[in-house]
Amino acid sequence: MPDSSTNEIAQRLAFEGPISIWLIVPIGLILFALAIWLGKRDYRHTDRSRWIPIFIALRLGAIAALLWMLLGPTYIRTQTHNVTKSLAILVDQSASMKLVDPIDESGNNVRWLERTSNETEELRQIDAELGRVAAAGAMIRKLSIENLLPGEVDEREDQLESIRMTLAKSVGQLRSIANALPSHLSVQTDSLRHVIEQFESNLLGSFDPKSLVAELSLGNTSSTRSLAEQCESTILSLGNLADRLAEMIETSPNRQLERTLEVASALSRSDKVHQELSQAETSWLSKLDEKASISLYQFGESVSPFTITKKRTNDTPERHYSASTDLSMALQQIALDAADKSLEAAILFTDGGHNSGDDPASVATHLTDVPLFIVPIGNTKMPRDVI
Repeated sequence: MPDSSTNEIAQRLAFEGPISIWLIVPIGLILFALAIWLGKRDYRHTDRSRWIPIFIALRLGAIAALLWMLLGPTYIRTQTHNVTKSLAILVDQSASMKLVDPIDESGNNVRWLERTSNETEELRQIDAELGRVAAAGAMIRKLSIENLLPGEVDEREDQLESIRMTLAKSVGQLRSIANALPSHLSVQTDSLRHVIEQFESNLLGSFDPKSLVAELSLGNTSSTRSLAEQCESTILSLGNLADRLAEMIETSPNRQLERTLEVASALSRSDKVHQELSQAETSWLSKLDEKASISLYQFGESVSPFTITKKRTNDTPERHYSASTDLSMALQQIALDAADKSLEAAILFTDGGHNSGDDPASVATHLTDVPLFIVPIGNTKMPRDVI
């Protein structure tokens, strides 16, 4: 894991005068030549020739001093403080995470098979593009609230152009997915194409990095905020579409998928989260760990450090689960990390239960600068109460 911060000190000599060094050089050569010519001329017309070299040296010294002042030499010492970007991952470790969710045709169990099952390839692709659009939207919103300095115009324009290209790539990927949906999922083809059309016309149609940077330089953030809101609208539409696809996949008559679902549904909520993070350690999380600081926490009644458990065996110690869940404590930990570190994002694994502490909604209002990605786990359908 990289160090959280580093200091770099650079020293250099700069010329900040009214005349550039490329203009000073020819001017200096002309003045030096003129001073020497005048000295030679005086040498031929005076009886005290021994003083002429002294006068020439004084003239050349005066010219050199004048040119040096016109150059405006400045000794610059630059100290740069680099703070490593960080990511916070918080896992719900309350008693409700011990629950095992049955197959209830809500698509919940299918979602946890996306990495390993071939039957969920289209769903996995849609969720991948959903995540890409969410990341782009978070970056747009962040750029809209950061002050734009005069020297950062080109850099900000490059960032927005990179985001625009990412969103354009997502449109292409989603269009390929829509064309490749199998027959038993083709009911959602028209819905997906409608989302793509809205995405392309409302978002990419008005995405011009040059004009956006011009507005930001004037302190106008309305266009970038509008783009961020359009990203959120697209995320919501894609999320609803992915939920419907998950339901259809879970209810489709597929014997291989049914057997796989039976194995997945036997895992507790906590086991599913640990399994997901264990796989992430060998993929995207390991790549991120090379260039960012990753903080792992578990929360219930309080927040504490968290360790990812590999595949459980008989020798694996039992996990400790808290009796209550305080989501506000988890959000407060994110706020603390945002204050102490350069927190780029936070990921929260939870079943959404909150039965202790302050109102999470009020705490969440203080996290406006930190993108928060919630990974929900648990039944989405309320079981029937016999009474």
